[in-house]
Amino acid sequence: MKTLKVPLKEAEKAKQQFKDSFDRKYTATKDEQFIYFPLLKAVKSKYAICNKRLKNREKETTESYWAKHLTKKELRQLKKAYDLVGTIAIIEIPAALLQKEKTIAKAMLLHRNIKTVLKKGSAHEGVFRAQKMKYLAGIKTTEALHKENKTRISVDVEKVYFSVRLAEERKRIAQLVQPGESILVMFSGCGVYPAVLARNTNAKEIIGVEINPEGHAYGLKNIKLNRLRNVTLYCGDAKTATPQKTFDRIIMPLPKTAETFLDVALARAKEGTAIHLYQFEKEENFAKAAENIKSICRKQGWTANILHIQKVGQQSPRVYRICIDMTLTKHS
Repeated sequence: MKTLKVPLKEAEKAKQQFKDSFDRKYTATKDEQFIYFPLLKAVKSKYAICNKRLKNREKETTESYWAKHLTKKELRQLKKAYDLVGTIAIIEIPAALLQKEKTIAKAMLLHRNIKTVLKKGSAHEGVFRAQKMKYLAGIKTTEALHKENKTRISVDVEKVYFSVRLAEERKRIAQLVQPGESILVMFSGCGVYPAVLARNTNAKEIIGVEINPEGHAYGLKNIKLNRLRNVTLYCGDAKTATPQKTFDRIIMPLPKTAETFLDVALARAKEGTAIHLYQFEKEENFAKAAENIKSICRKQGWTANILHIQKVGQQSPRVYRICIDMTLTKHS
């Protein structure tokens, strides 16, 4: 743009003389000898006028970038919600906007706390519940250092199941833990539940079991990262790798198949053990799901006392992730 080239020693004088001619949207710049003021219009002056690239004072935002590069129809189709894992933003791109996915992602980098933008490439799949990611913008990585509930979590979002949306639920469970408890976390992933519980409670011991070797490796890393001394992690199928001992509290955060492992949890329970079992259910089926759990427990010689059914998140329209909180009483 057009700028007024002024010797540094005359900068203040020129500023006062031509201040009404300066473009306030841009920032003046300087080198070793001159300062360059942005001009709104041409001026008569003894100083030279030259072209110079200057910074815009009006900071561009993600929204303003989208507004410049997307049509009104595309803006209406755009999904603005995203998950932030450390400095990685994970977004969803509607099919109609696939040709603009790089542009959409580039705008996300205008957030100071976002360094990488990935797109969900698949649903959570397989035994490991892994989810493919597609790189779109920023630093090319799938590994993040995430912080939640006074805990640092290292995780690869493509290799290990991890949900930032469960942070409040992990906090809720931590608030229920009593001092001195022995806790089992089945399907512990990268160790986030054990780590959060260890950092925020006075539990005696926390055992985690995870079948995904990558998840287990990150779990071990997170134990060291948070300097935890009361957490032990096992790698293997929960049906065979879970220690043969009883626990005060058992957490089962595997919504699709957790109830099929309920027999394993019941075998590690004792009088008064609390169990937190996660499922995906339609709201009208919450009571039915609780009765089903009670029936399974009854066949194993336990009475399940349902304390609470907590909505944890929404999987799809009218389908929720829920946590069934219960305590166990042994049949006489």
